[in-house]
Amino acid sequence: MRGISRFNYVFVSACTVVLFAIEGRAAMLVVDLSGAGDFTAIQPAIDAAQVGDTVLVKAGEYVIVEPISFKGKAIAVRSETGAETTVIRMTDTPANPLRAEVVIFESRETVAASLEGFTLTHGQGSGGVLCIEGSSPTLTNCTISGNSYSGVYCYGSSPTLTNCNISGSSGIGVFCGNSSPTLTNCTVSGNSGSGVDCRFSSPTLTDCTISGNSYGGVYCYGSSS
Repeated sequence: MRGISRFNYVFVSACTVVLFAIEGRAAMLVVDLSGAGDFTAIQPAIDAAQVGDTVLVKAGEYVIVEPISFKGKAIAVRSETGAETTVIRMTDTPANPLRAEVVIFESRETVAASLEGFTLTHGQGSGGVLCIEGSSPTLTNCTISGNSYSGVYCYGSSPTLTNCNISGSSGIGVFCGNSSPTLTNCTVSGNSGSGVDCRFSSPTLTDCTISGNSYGGVYCYGSSS
């Protein structure tokens, strides 16, 4: 009996060590323009992050020449102080004018790929946020404003946006093509095109304010529901 008890003790202890090791893998990577963090730019931090990690971004305006990409990683990228003080802005002279959105999800990201608490602005190409290739990221508490063509461009994807403000784009607020995005408690306003443009799509809008868009609030055609 003593031998069995000792075996059980060793086995349980070993399992506990393995469990703690697995749980301990998640890391916090800090981005700070001042150099006081682990990185001074967001993309290198994402590139270094592993599944389950969090990239914490300090306040500031982060000017980029290429879109931020999660590269399919199930990680959280969040600001420390919120969208009012943490801005990601595409430069006036992007590296590739045809690929100049602020954030791109194009690698089948899941809901575990989350972006929280940023202002995303001056995106070109398709707009501020581009979701394609079956991606389903989560965006929370973001201000997506002042982007070209659209604030959020979805094609064949299902992003989830909560408490987001999508405004001031030179075209559509949210474009949905063969997509099923979910918007909850979002404001879509002041866009030069329609607020939400649905083409062969089935978006879900709950407790949203859609107002002051030049071409109408919600425009649906092509078997959209």
